[in-house]
Amino acid sequence: SNQQILIRVLERTVETGRDWHEKMHNALWAYRTTIRTPTNATPAELVYGTEI
Repeated sequence: SNQQILIRVLERTVETGRDWHEKMHNALWAYRTTIRTPTNATPAELVYGTEI
């Protein structure tokens, strides 16, 4: 699920449990701009019709 993907990204980038909120913006950006294999598009492309 989407939540599990974000949790894994945060686990890999957060050094201590206290700085997760500082990394959340980057984790969400990475998730939104990563191409999905089944659709061959990013979530932003599906919503807006163009790469942002």
